[in-house]
Amino acid sequence: MGGQRTAPVWCAVLLAFCTLWPAVGGAQNPDPEARTFIDALNQRRTTEGVPALRLNSKLLADAETAAAQLANSASLQLDLVAQKKRLRQARYPWRRITSVAANGAADPNRLLQAYLARDSVRKSLLSIDYSEVGVGIAAGGAASGEFWVVTLAEPYAAARPGWRSEVIEHVNRFRARNGLPGLVGNDTLDRMAQGHSEDMAARGYFAHDSPDGRTVGDRAAEAGYKFRTLSENLAGGKRRPGRVVEGWINSPPHREAMLNPDIEEAGVGYVFHPFDDATERLVHYWTLNMGKR
Repeated sequence: MGGQRTAPVWCAVLLAFCTLWPAVGGAQNPDPEARTFIDALNQRRTTEGVPALRLNSKLLADAETAAAQLANSASLQLDLVAQKKRLRQARYPWRRITSVAANGAADPNRLLQAYLARDSVRKSLLSIDYSEVGVGIAAGGAASGEFWVVTLAEPYAAARPGWRSEVIEHVNRFRARNGLPGLVGNDTLDRMAQGHSEDMAARGYFAHDSPDGRTVGDRAAEAGYKFRTLSENLAGGKRRPGRVVEGWINSPPHREAMLNPDIEEAGVGYVFHPFDDATERLVHYWTLNMGKR
């Protein structure tokens, strides 16, 4: 059956407020003023019922680099492409990133209040969509004062342990609602599905047939699964097994495959690839093989 693709990517730039929507190591010792800013911001987030941000060393290092570049150029124009490249080189698995720049600020609390007065910036600073932060400060000229860069981010996260049994459980609940018996997990189908997910992630494609033309039937033959009935569902871009199965339920070809009365066994494969360089950055690669011997 055809694969399902979900990989939203947005990019917006507004003055010195820059957002990337696709595309931890080192010392965590920010400037004392940066720490004061983070503490004040987290206090405000807590007041608003939003979880506090965690200081991330890679975001800290990047914010410091960005602030130094702005000070050297005496500009507030953040380079989104360079930021994206630096963080990927640093192996930070960003899912969402927002950076805010300012200069002339002398007091962290006054700077925070100035940011909170701008509606678009306030929404990001107090958003539940971000969980990590880095703040960089660099000295500018006498006329410009300090340059600040505040970066908020949400990293990609892998599916939680137990994803294989969770997928089969959701599939079996769906089959039960339609009067069909549940599927039993099969180790050979698991290996087939896992191998295909790994191959898609490694080679940057999303399809039932591999670039060299190998089909699900070929993979079954290689694995020694002698089937009478065999089908395959693919999904990408979603982390939670329930959402993956929901997507298949809402897709007629995938739905039909899961409701086939002639299948008895299932295997699931999953790969988390946060540094996905494929044209369509899926990050999560799922394969469900279903069959009967």
